[in-house]
Amino acid sequence: MKEEFSVNITNITGGGEYRIVITVRDKSGNERTFEYKTPYIRQYENFGKELYEKGIIVAASYMSSYQPFIFGKTTDDLPLLGRYVMLPIGPIDEVVLYKHVDWATGHGINVFFVDAGAWENWKIHGDEGAIMKSLMDKGIKCAFMWYAWGDYFDRGTAEGAPEWTIDLSNPKNSETFINQLKTIINSSLLDHPNYLG
Repeated sequence: MKEEFSVNITNITGGGEYRIVITVRDKSGNERTFEYKTPYIRQYENFGKELYEKGIIVAASYMSSYQPFIFGKTTDDLPLLGRYVMLPIGPIDEVVLYKHVDWATGHGINVFFVDAGAWENWKIHGDEGAIMKSLMDKGIKCAFMWYAWGDYFDRGTAEGAPEWTIDLSNPKNSETFINQLKTIINSSLLDHPNYLG
């Protein structure tokens, strides 16, 4: 014999996953307990999606490589919400990414420009690229944020230009720029339906 029960779950405000425990007892004293873990339940309405559908883009930077809590500190020195980087301290907390997307889209942001280390192939196809894909899987549009980081370019080589400028007529600079751009363009992340192309 199979019986189905319907119960109302109250006091769920959203902003996390929930573990629901239901105990069923019949008149004979037989008892069974069921556990159910919900997927992430949003806390806010998706205002960002509503704006995007009206042609309004509100973007913010998402620093997937921002990890000051690992440099010269203990691995338990983490952001209040939890990890949102993978390397080198272990797996990312997916609920943290859900919360970031929930909070951002709930307040009108609909695009993250992601610092995914696009200039280095191992990053874009590794941990930082996985964070970007996970954000897009959770419903927010993403695009790469590219900038000339590190010592990959010779700066200040153009006559009369400030020392920080990058002259793309310099063969080393133009070759480096093209190679970095190829890494981005050849990434499967651009094929994701939530990549902002």
